[in-house]
Amino acid sequence: MKMRIGSASRAFAIGIAGTVIAGLACNPDASSLERGAFAPDAGAGGGSAPAAPAAIGDRRIRRLTRDEYARTLSDLLGTQKDYGAAMPADTVVHDFDGNADVLEVDGVFADQARLNAEDIAAAFDMNQVGCNASQGVDCARSFVKTFGARALRRPVTDDEIGRYASLYNAVAAANGFEGGMRTIVQAMLQSPAFLYRTELGADAGDSFALTPYEIASELSYLFWRTMPDAELFQHAASGDLAKPEVVAAQAARLLASPRANAMLDAFVDQWIYVGQIGQAQKDANAYPSFNDALRNDMAGEAHAFFENVARDPQGSLTTMLTASYSYLTPALAQLYGVPIGSGGGPFVRTEVGPERGGLLTLGGVLALEASPTAANPVRRGKLVRVRFLCQDMPPPPPGVAAKIPPLDPNAPNRPKFTQHDADPACAGCHKLLDPIGFGFERFDGIGRKLSGTIDTTGSIQGSPSSDTTFDGVRDLETKLAASSDVRACFVRQWVRFGLGVSDTDSANAEVARLAKIFGDAGTRFQSLLGAITQAPYFYKRNKEAIPSP
Repeated sequence: MKMRIGSASRAFAIGIAGTVIAGLACNPDASSLERGAFAPDAGAGGGSAPAAPAAIGDRRIRRLTRDEYARTLSDLLGTQKDYGAAMPADTVVHDFDGNADVLEVDGVFADQARLNAEDIAAAFDMNQVGCNASQGVDCARSFVKTFGARALRRPVTDDEIGRYASLYNAVAAANGFEGGMRTIVQAMLQSPAFLYRTELGADAGDSFALTPYEIASELSYLFWRTMPDAELFQHAASGDLAKPEVVAAQAARLLASPRANAMLDAFVDQWIYVGQIGQAQKDANAYPSFNDALRNDMAGEAHAFFENVARDPQGSLTTMLTASYSYLTPALAQLYGVPIGSGGGPFVRTEVGPERGGLLTLGGVLALEASPTAANPVRRGKLVRVRFLCQDMPPPPPGVAAKIPPLDPNAPNRPKFTQHDADPACAGCHKLLDPIGFGFERFDGIGRKLSGTIDTTGSIQGSPSSDTTFDGVRDLETKLAASSDVRACFVRQWVRFGLGVSDTDSANAEVARLAKIFGDAGTRFQSLLGAITQAPYFYKRNKEAIPSP
């Protein structure tokens, strides 16, 4: 029978927050990665001018995202049930789901967390307790100390042990040993110390330095989107995670693990919207071959491509934009009109050039940024403008609805969109979007290459330092890869995604500093992650008031 935690016990769980804050003062092979990329001062430019002085972030308490919550429960309990599925969707900022400023435990989240905790407690294997009823409250104290250290991702304080022991006594008096232990599980899984990640640190004079346990969580949630594993906990307990070289080695280890695919896939899903491919609607008459199997293949291609570039020590933003290969299934190879490469696995490395290659010609990207019956240069231009140049576009003016006559889906798009230039209400924004999108004219609404003579010339206008003309998406990608605007934007997207911060003055300063390091390192991806995890912004916090959850 499920046990409800009751208002008194819920109040107990909320009350743990004060103890959380008061108590804060307190092996996959990575040889395939370039360990040096994660080392202190890695990518500093090899004798070039130094980057700008490092900024530090604000103290905060960050709620677990729905995905992090589900993964944490799975690793903590060994459960296969997806407890994140029923949780409310996370509010997104700049299309990323981990922004600390908007993640909070509202009523809906708290209610579902309670239901989940009840379900987990009712099914909890009592063999995991490690002691028995004959030991009574001493068993409860021992369990709180061991289970709690993993659930709260840090040692449990004496005050917290006392609180949970008191809760056990109150419940066990009426419901026995098992009832008391299950109530501890319920309460702990609703505690702010479980639902939130703390980034408060300990006083270090001019700033607060994150504790080794906080750094362990920062690393694990960045690379694996879940709680620390045993090795990270071990390094936290020894205090080694206060050493930059240990952080570098752990970052390399975490990225080498297949578990880092959770981070890499989540980033590409949110950055260029690949996670939305399942929602892409296509007219069955225009695109009869577009089905769920092809949607899955397109998502898998984007994941495999990004994962492989990220794990290549020389893999870079330039590689992501200009590679002549991708990772295809037979269905994708047929769609692209190329012979599939040799090799095993569901996604095979395959040459796709010369007119296709790089992120912007992935089938999933081209299909998403299109209409149900045709390609759409506005959407494709907006993707480049917003996600690669970090220039947000305002919504259309109220009442404006450009009427574009229906045409043959295989006909060129330029004639369809002349209305944008003719309408003054539209022209201001569309001159920033359409000329970029026209470079994609070689590809239809599901990413097939069109034959014949097609005008694929385009231009970028209104950027800080990337204005240019180009002919075709491959030429566009080459010029984007050489752009300092694009490098800085890519860094900004990772700071937003990986650190969960808004575009504050300190975050902007850190983006500028990291972009310099990233550029000096040839835009190698591992150098960017190394610079992020070695940055004072990652492990120090400003001396400000403690935020409230």
